Amino acid sequence: MPVNILIMIHGMTPDLEPRDLTESYEKFWNALIQRKRGLPDLIDKKIWVHWGHERPGFPQNLRDDEKLTHAQQFLHDLVSYDAVRADSSPNNILMTGFFSGDWGIPILRGVSMSLRESIVTRGLGDVIYYTSPDGEKQVRKVVYKQALSEMDEYLDKDDVRLHIFSHSLGVTLA
Repeated sequence: MPVNILIMIHGMTPDLEPRDLTESYEKFWNALIQRKRGLPDLIDKKIWVHWGHERPGFPQNLRDDEKLTHAQQFLHDLVSYDAVRADSSPNNILMTGFFSGDWGIPILRGVSMSLRESIVTRGLGDVIYYTSPDGEKQVRKVVYKQALSEMDEYLDKDDVRLHIFSHSLGVTLA
């Protein structure tokens, strides 16, 4: 009888605070079950892969990839819109105008600032780290170790089927 293993790999994580993505994985799993009620009987093992950011409750002995959380917090504190506005140095010149000043379309400015700070400043940090030689090596090592070590119990099986769900940068890792 075949062994079915479900592996989930997340993509870039634009969170400033440590976050455990287990809840997101469980939510997705529950949505799958709603679509296919017999799925829990078909899947023998679920593996939720965590990479790239510190998880709450694990602040000691961080892996290199988990240090991204603090690195991105540090960068955010330096280049966020609020930090730039608070910088009173003479070299800091804030742009004015319809889309960039303190007037104009506040909703549009809020949305664009939110996207810039969450996706560009934080999320792309994961991508930049992963595309560096050291980062790619570290992330792949972490992802593969988590997935493979969870499958050790099936080494003696002849028919092991992997079902991999991933998104964003997780697709590259998968």
